[in-house]
Amino acid sequence: MSNELDFAIVIGIEHYVANPQLAGPHQDTQKFMDWLLNPDGGALPEGNILKLLSTPEFTPGQQDVDKWLSQQMIAISKLDEGKTARRLYFYFSGHGIGISQTNSALLLPEWSTMMRNYALSSEKYLHGLIAKALFLISKENLYISLMGVSTCILKSVF
Repeated sequence: MSNELDFAIVIGIEHYVANPQLAGPHQDTQKFMDWLLNPDGGALPEGNILKLLSTPEFTPGQQDVDKWLSQQMIAISKLDEGKTARRLYFYFSGHGIGISQTNSALLLPEWSTMMRNYALSSEKYLHGLIAKALFLISKENLYISLMGVSTCILKSVF
């Protein structure tokens, strides 16, 4: 059975402009994707997943995440009365700088000491999604896993 009300953002960054290249994020991302799509795992429909992988030719950016999230929020807001999204999985594999699992800068390919704004703020996304109230707020509904920022675990952020 598919979890139609579950969503996921899956990002793998191997190619950086000013930072060391990484060899594992795309493989790590694929393993997580396999779990998300597996009927015995996350059981998400493929259309409910945003997957972004860096390449030498493609640099994923915040606009990619924001545009997809905006489209999902519009669709969620049109659900029947009392119905809302259930879970959001946010998986990032790449370089990161973090104070904690919920307060981390997820470094995008163009990040450098001179271009510090080329990062996703896990804390800002978390608080923004809570403010929109489109996902059920409980210990089970929002998961964040940040490879390279902290230990590789699927952990509740509430």
